[in-house]
Amino acid sequence: MCLNDGGTGELAYFLQDQSGSSFFEHALLLSLMSVVLLLALLAICKGL
Repeated sequence: MCLNDGGTGELAYFLQDQSGSSFFEHALLLSLMSVVLLLALLAICKGL
């Protein structure tokens, strides 16, 4: 029972770590897309 509990805790920690990594990657991708969009708008404004 103790081993089973430890395994469940490890699995929960792994899922939490994966979720945090996914959130960080999503935020990084979102910021990168916003920067690219701003650069594109700046290029369009300079072009016009």
